[in-house]
Amino acid sequence: EPAEKDSGILILIVEDDEVNQFVLKMILQGAGARVRIARNGREAVEMARGEQFDLIFMDCQMPVMDGFEATGRIYAQAVELGRKRPQVVALTADATPATRQHCKEVGMNDYLVKPVDFSKLQGVLDNWLPGSGLKVVSARHEAGRREAEEVQAVNSEPSVKIDTRVLAKLRQNMGNIDPVIRVFVDSLPQRLQQLEEAARGADFEVVRRVAHTLKGSSSQFGAVCLAGLCQQVENLARNNR
Repeated sequence: EPAEKDSGILILIVEDDEVNQFVLKMILQGAGARVRIARNGREAVEMARGEQFDLIFMDCQMPVMDGFEATGRIYAQAVELGRKRPQVVALTADATPATRQHCKEVGMNDYLVKPVDFSKLQGVLDNWLPGSGLKVVSARHEAGRREAEEVQAVNSEPSVKIDTRVLAKLRQNMGNIDPVIRVFVDSLPQRLQQLEEAARGADFEVVRRVAHTLKGSSSQFGAVCLAGLCQQVENLARNNR
């Protein structure tokens, strides 16, 4: 990991899923930002008291304290400390009108849908950190695009489990994606165990949350089949089934 600069844009990623944390962190550090990570809303509020962030990426659905409550507290805290309030961008796996409305109500600046599209991420950085010079999309882009086109031919199989175009796109933005795939694969057994235990205990809220998180991280790697199953489980749990 490159040594961190003492100055420059400081970004906080608030996200309970290790995979999304890792991808965003690598991308933003690669773009030249300093990055901190909080695993839930409560940690985020504490960290925002300690350091002054330029931008906060805030997952909406988290255990301990959700992104909406955390955002309200961070804004109130900035007023109390006499600081400029940080820009907050929601991270959400469901861009329903209700979620968008909720983001607006708590005063978030913008939102990004997970898995994050890198050109949209660039748009958010340009919009809310003008003049920062942070560039997400790199010169690797062109090579990656060619690779993605070559791969596309392979993907006409209807039974495809992994959409390799998604992997090619991730690779073109991150370079080596082996470490992040390892994080994902290593986190799977624990997530599945959580899911099984919650299903056995008919804890529908936990089932819904874990399935939702897993849906987000699996679609980050183009695991189409798994993401679809997670979506089904999430819908069932939402209806207490």
